[in-house]
Amino acid sequence: FGSAAVPVLIAVRKDEVDTYREHWPDALLLILPEEVTSVGQTRWVLQHSLTDSWDMFGVRWRFPFLWFCDDLLTGFYRLEELRIRGQGAGSSQRRRERKQATFAEAFLAVQKGPSDGGNPLNVAMSGFLRDDGTAVCSKVAWKRGALSLYKAVLLNLSKLKALGIEYAPHLKQFEDIDICMKITEAGGETVKCQTYCYRADMHRQGGCDGQRHSEGTSLTHLCDTQRAANLSDADNLRLRKLLTWVQGHEAKSLARIAEIERLRAAQAEVMSRLRARERLYIPELLMVLGLILDV
Repeated sequence: FGSAAVPVLIAVRKDEVDTYREHWPDALLLILPEEVTSVGQTRWVLQHSLTDSWDMFGVRWRFPFLWFCDDLLTGFYRLEELRIRGQGAGSSQRRRERKQATFAEAFLAVQKGPSDGGNPLNVAMSGFLRDDGTAVCSKVAWKRGALSLYKAVLLNLSKLKALGIEYAPHLKQFEDIDICMKITEAGGETVKCQTYCYRADMHRQGGCDGQRHSEGTSLTHLCDTQRAANLSDADNLRLRKLLTWVQGHEAKSLARIAEIERLRAAQAEVMSRLRARERLYIPELLMVLGLILDV
């Protein structure tokens, strides 16, 4: 489970330790304090612990980079661009298709950074495209200044420390969006790799399962009312700014879903009419053939 050079650390609640030990007896576990109840707190603890800290055995933990991976990730795909010849002379059509990829292949591609230049050491946070069924429609390999990075993200801990940016411990969800907003506002850089995309199992329970919801996001979904009341004016302003972004993103997603459903309904109507015509034409065709053959 990892190596001395690249350790893999699993953050778990105290009540989950026995289950994890049963399946991965040699795994390195970070047992979270009982007061850590949100994903924002978990990421805040890990960011601080791995940027520079000492453990009880006198070992110093100081890493320049950190991969955060959600517990619902199921796999990665590589998107390859294909050219399909058209009917006209010299005409062609572009499309992308999925090819199976390993976690290591995808992670190393992000660590290497975009091929269009720039120093990957200057990127504060990187991530991937999520495959929601439309990943093959993406047109660019890398997207700079991206805010929608989550589930598998690479943190440049040294860069974040220099920028003075950290996770918000009061957030119950969308903590990655919040830190991306902080990075871009501070003049830092975020990058999304759209050559590789991930898939996640949203039907299994995960570490944030209790915070997922089907209705639209409200302020209490992001932060408990009591904690929000104790936030500074600056943090409250940022919280509402995050809520505005999330609700706008959800509105776009709902409009997109409605458009897809409209197109599917139109397609079904066309197919229904075609089948009706087939039922009408086939008996007439048989009658004509009977007259011709005199049967």
